[in-house]
Amino acid sequence: MNERDQQHLEAAKASAQLARQHVRAGGAKWRDNQMVVDAAAKRVEEVGELLKRVTPAQQAAMPGIAWKQAKGMRERIAHDYGQIDLDILEGVVQNDLPTLIGQIDAALASPAPDPNAKGNSGQQRQ
Repeated sequence: MNERDQQHLEAAKASAQLARQHVRAGGAKWRDNQMVVDAAAKRVEEVGELLKRVTPAQQAAMPGIAWKQAKGMRERIAHDYGQIDLDILEGVVQNDLPTLIGQIDAALASPAPDPNAKGNSGQQRQ
C-alpha cells in the first residue's frame, strides 16, 4: 500500500468515526437536529471523497469495500444536499460505516505491498 492510499484510508476511517459520534451525540432525536444531520452528512460525504482518491490498485486489493456505493453517496450528498434521505443516512451511519471501519482497520493492519512500487513484483521477500 502506498503512503497516499494509507493516508486516504486513515482519513476516511476518522471521518466515518466522527459521523457515528455526531449521531450518537445527537441522541434518539438526532434527525430533528439540523446541525447533527449536517455534521453527519458532511462526514459521510468526506468518506466518499477520500475513498475516491484511493488508487484503483488498492481498491482491487480491498474487494470487500463497496467502492461504487461510497463514491455515489458522496455525489448524492454533495450535489443534492437539500434532498438527503434520512433513512438512507441513518443506514449508512449505523450499518455501513462500522463495516467500512473494520475493513479499513484490517487493510491498515496488514497492508499489501504497493503494486506500483518499482521493483515490486507483487511477491514479498522471505
